[in-house]
Amino acid sequence: MNYHKQSFKKNIGLVGAVCAGVMLSIAALPTASVAQRTSPLNPNPSIFNEPQFRNRQRNPEMNPQMAPAELPVVQPQQTTVPLPEQQRSPMARIEPVNGQVKIKLMNVTGDPVTYQVIGDTQQRVLSSQSEITLSDLKAPVTLTFQRPNGALIQVMPEVASEPGVLEITLDSTTNLGTDKSALRVEESGLIFLN
Repeated sequence: MNYHKQSFKKNIGLVGAVCAGVMLSIAALPTASVAQRTSPLNPNPSIFNEPQFRNRQRNPEMNPQMAPAELPVVQPQQTTVPLPEQQRSPMARIEPVNGQVKIKLMNVTGDPVTYQVIGDTQQRVLSSQSEITLSDLKAPVTLTFQRPNGALIQVMPEVASEPGVLEITLDSTTNLGTDKSALRVEESGLIFLN
């Protein structure tokens, strides 16, 4: 009989503990919801009204009070890179022959000029008061130039009377506005200086 009495007391104690826990949980619920509504934290600080934050979506996990319908809709911005023809005006136009051009390069700078046809030649040196003809260059063609010690170069392209031939004269200059270091012939034949 003593065993049944102890078991009964043990079960009553366990039921009492469970009931007390449930009662405390129920009592704490309204307090927690009141505390949440009266939180001193600002769920929408003014920094988010700054221009760099206006187009960003807010994270609903950071602010659980914000309903999904309140999220701002952000449209992705499309950035398009303009083609070289759209960035600057062409200097001239040549008519490639079978997709190829011939460039006659003349150096009248008074210094040797280092030049390179990107993808076709290594860097080469064209001595002062000399010229060279570069043949069978498949358009697009990019040609770079450099004088010793970074001295300025004026590039003067001229379309020759012979089809597909471009004559380029390299001269010295002191005007930063006319200094160029590259010439590009597009597949369309448009010629751009950089």
